[in-house]
Amino acid sequence: MAGAALLVLGRDADDRRVGSRGVGAMLLIGLAMQIKYTAMFEGIFFGLVLLKQSHETDRSIARLIRNAAFWVAAALLPTAIAWAVYALAGHNDAFVFANFLSIFGQQNDDGFGSSLLKLAGALALSCPLVVLAWCSRRSAPFAMGWLVAAGLAVVIMRNFELLYLLPVALPLAVAAGTGLARVSTLARRRSLIAVLLFGVAAAAVLGGIRVARRGTAQQVAALVDMVGQHPPGCLFTFGSEPILYYLTQSCLPTPYIFRSHLSRMTEAHGLGIDPATETARLLAANPGVIVVRADKADTNPATRARVAAAIADRYRLVGVVKVGALPHTVYRLNR
Repeated sequence: MAGAALLVLGRDADDRRVGSRGVGAMLLIGLAMQIKYTAMFEGIFFGLVLLKQSHETDRSIARLIRNAAFWVAAALLPTAIAWAVYALAGHNDAFVFANFLSIFGQQNDDGFGSSLLKLAGALALSCPLVVLAWCSRRSAPFAMGWLVAAGLAVVIMRNFELLYLLPVALPLAVAAGTGLARVSTLARRRSLIAVLLFGVAAAAVLGGIRVARRGTAQQVAALVDMVGQHPPGCLFTFGSEPILYYLTQSCLPTPYIFRSHLSRMTEAHGLGIDPATETARLLAANPGVIVVRADKADTNPATRARVAAAIADRYRLVGVVKVGALPHTVYRLNR
């Protein structure tokens, strides 16, 4: 996205290269979309800026339409290539569902209060940059427009976890840097030092909180030791850490191995299959070890009931390891 922004802003005196600059920028945006489709909103903003530049350079409507068509095609090309590869391999339906449809089946279990709290936390963390960006609101319309477009994508997704706010960090930093350029050298140095110190302090505090909540490497290692290597009949983690599959060198009992897939209501309608049916199928294959994390408020009751029934019927307790704030209970199949 940074490369695309540089191309969009790279105007020369008569700007004869607006067409080729636009193609390059949109190709980069297309690549970004293959990492996260929300880059599309930033791409739309970049496209509008390019259209304005094209119209200022050449008033021809035909040329404007031609440029727009090329730019849209360039932005969609990486997705089209990926789609074609999967379709030729016989996975067209899976690609379409995973990339374009599943998001509409997912639900955000954060209430208004929880979402507001997360958003307030993100704003507090970025407060120094927000202040600097506000100082540049008149002198950096491109950076501010880019920031609004990235923020719009976050709002539409309705998820204010910090990792989903990462796309906002780049345009916010650009806008803040423009704000720094408007002050004296001494004030700039002081502001930069203050921002860096704030960032270091915030990272240290947040890192400590994250470790306390999510656990340490030593805790995960203890859980791995309790499971053992190459568990017979595969490992099944219900709400537990998916990295256990890798660390125990386990086979995978299901394609749906991430924590929320089968254990939480978030994905109950976002998988393209019935989670309860899939849970019953894999439990019927008798996985050698089941690791169950403590329930949360949005635990899927249908899949939880099936796991509890299978454990009561044919599994024995091995032990409990607390990873972060939550206990993970290990059960082994009776043989």
